[in-house]
Amino acid sequence: MKSIVILLIILFFSFESNAQSVTAYNNFFEQPQNSTQNTGFGHSYGLQVTDSIIGVSFIPTISGEVSNIWVGVGTSLQNPGTDIFNLYIATSGSFQEPDTVIGEVEVQGELSKRTSIVELSAESGIFLNKGTSYWLLISPGQGTSEVGFLGGATTTSLAYLYPDSPSGWFVGNSMGSAAFRIDVNVAEVSPVPEPENYALLMLGIGFAALTIHRRK
Repeated sequence: MKSIVILLIILFFSFESNAQSVTAYNNFFEQPQNSTQNTGFGHSYGLQVTDSIIGVSFIPTISGEVSNIWVGVGTSLQNPGTDIFNLYIATSGSFQEPDTVIGEVEVQGELSKRTSIVELSAESGIFLNKGTSYWLLISPGQGTSEVGFLGGATTTSLAYLYPDSPSGWFVGNSMGSAAFRIDVNVAEVSPVPEPENYALLMLGIGFAALTIHRRK
């Protein structure tokens, strides 16, 4: 009888899925590189700049839908123009080059700071798969002639347009080419009792206690 009652109690629980945001990729220095930087968002001041478009590769350590992106950006220009740049996430093609864009955002008001850590809330629907190669790309916006990535903690692949290549891109390793972090939402499933079943649950517990008492 004990086992039957326990089974009934288990069945009174439902499973609730909660989204939890976790870091899928991080190329910031954990420790600040000088007094103006925050813990967890350290970066070097080396710039990988472009007047067209450049990209850096990354491989997520966990699958999920992109929730937030942090990226270190800057410019060597004294006057950044309209102060606009574009950021993209793309898949990798057959030559491991940037291929299909799966998400993009336009950012304004950061380049005039010369160096900046930008936090972006991603649009929904950008899903990244663990262990798969992707690209984060940056380009100047209309009225801005140059934009660049601040230096990151580890070596990544860097890509820039190269018409003589079969893929149209040159891809090669670059030491500390970009400081950025990408967080994703993952489903966390946990059992919770359904409110309408609390009465039945308590009745089952009471029945179990009564049965055990009578068998003594």
